Amino acid sequence: MAQINYNPQEHEPDNGGEFELIPKGDYDAVIVASEIKETKAGNGHYLKLEVEILGPTHNGRKIWEQLNIDNPNKVAVEIANRQLRSICDAVGMGNQMIRDSEELHDRPLVVRIKHETYEGEQKNFVAGWKSSGGASAPASSAPAPSAPASSSPAASSPAASAPAASAPDPSKPWLKG
Repeated sequence: MAQINYNPQEHEPDNGGEFELIPKGDYDAVIVASEIKETKAGNGHYLKLEVEILGPTHNGRKIWEQLNIDNPNKVAVEIANRQLRSICDAVGMGNQMIRDSEELHDRPLVVRIKHETYEGEQKNFVAGWKSSGGASAPASSAPAPSAPASSSPAASSPAASAPAASAPDPSKPWLKG
């Protein structure tokens, strides 16, 4: 329990956090947070990035991007790998091994904001990442097509779908417990 001694009659209510769309265009920004999350289907992982706009307008507004870094849909993974490469280039880390997504935090970059319709609503998304003083690195945020189900006997065998009993794959550090 936390005592706060708060009188709601002394304050106006927040009106639900409704935000207007950030206008399309290029904005100075930084990645301020990141985390690995499991996909809703439970069959993969994505890197969730929290991007804060620094200007020239809409200072403090945030946009969240999700990069499918581990997914049965190989096209989604390839799109995420290209986006992550663009982000690394934009923050000056394109020639370095990134071991932790926090290495991308608080480094200036420019994001290109566009709009898309998602579940009937217009939403902002990052359509490109570039250096604060460099060339554009487009990002593809279009939803990837679903991977077709494999009809090969090897793909449907229990051995092919069973997880390995050995140590976690070092190329997937987010799976380490």
